[in-house]
Amino acid sequence: MTYTDDDLFDDEGIDSRPRQRGGRSRPTGGRSGSGRPTGGRPPRRPGGGGSGAGAVLQSKGARLAILAGLVLVVLLVLITSIRGCQRDKLESSYKSYMTAANSIGAGSQTLGQEMQVLLDNKTYKAPTVIGQEINQLATRASELAASANKLSPPDALKAANRTLITVMEYRRDGLKQLSTAVSGATAVADQDNVRASLLEPLKILGASDVIFKQSFLRPVEVAFAKDKIKGINAQASYMFPDGAFNDASDAGVQAIYNNLKQARPGTTTTTGTGLHGLDIQSVFAVANGQRYQLSQASAVSVPASADLVIEVTVEDGGDFRETNIPVELVYTTPSDTAGQKQTQTITSIDPGASNAQKVTFRIPVPYTRAQSTIKVTATPVAGEVKTDNNTASYPVLFQVSG
Repeated sequence: MTYTDDDLFDDEGIDSRPRQRGGRSRPTGGRSGSGRPTGGRPPRRPGGGGSGAGAVLQSKGARLAILAGLVLVVLLVLITSIRGCQRDKLESSYKSYMTAANSIGAGSQTLGQEMQVLLDNKTYKAPTVIGQEINQLATRASELAASANKLSPPDALKAANRTLITVMEYRRDGLKQLSTAVSGATAVADQDNVRASLLEPLKILGASDVIFKQSFLRPVEVAFAKDKIKGINAQASYMFPDGAFNDASDAGVQAIYNNLKQARPGTTTTTGTGLHGLDIQSVFAVANGQRYQLSQASAVSVPASADLVIEVTVEDGGDFRETNIPVELVYTTPSDTAGQKQTQTITSIDPGASNAQKVTFRIPVPYTRAQSTIKVTATPVAGEVKTDNNTASYPVLFQVSG
């Protein structure tokens, strides 16, 4: 069977017209008998496919990303809030602890001040009475130690609080021992043993001051700096804030011992044994702002200025406080061998070189070029046996112009 070219396209719905060369033919927009479009752009897919933000929000990945961002913001807010609460709690714990610790320290320093008043014995109490009152201080110190032991410090101050407890215990024990030593101070004839018994508790109390400064105040300051704590201070607490009765000083212990035995003014006896005695410690001529120490061995040249004064220092070399002591100066020259006398009075003087008292005199003018003599005398006190050191004479040459 033979087919022609036309037979190849018959009934197939295929256009047998030759194709145009040089480009596509314009679509007619018609449809074939089957309903399909025969030309033009293809139809759009059905559905709600929008554009822009709406299309993005319909994406599952986009919705997850937004949710993750919201979660992150919430977490950041929570973390900031938690940290703020933790900071407030930290600062509150520091403030609460330091308020209590400073109160304990202040109470302890008050004990030290009261102790010093008792040991100074300005009211002339008997040693047994002073010992009893110091024991009362020890009881209060024990209460402070117990309070320190109940504190709840921040973690950074736990070691410092253990030190605070130790300091309070040192002061409690030191005051207890001092009470016993003071009560028996004048009942023992051996002064060396008495001074040793006084020195031991004073060392304990002095050590508490060192420990407080080195192992409490400094660690607290370090913790403040590390945790950036501001507006809170650690207050000092010392048993010897003004250095009185140096914790390891022989002179300090001697002063305490002398104070315990001193007599009330107007009396000449005290509980226990001891000596009464004064001596001239030094004599200076002070002129034109310069000091010239006079010597009993040889004459000292002194400018004869209008502001010249003679300064006499008297020391109590005994064991008791002495009161109302007249000090006399006599100035003699070759032409006035009888001399001119002046008197000053020392109201009270305590034993020891550090408690020496000064009085001043003015030399009557006109001065003489010839060697003169200045004689000073500290009037012996009741009960004083050795009096040769109460008087001293000093040759002097005044430098008179003209």
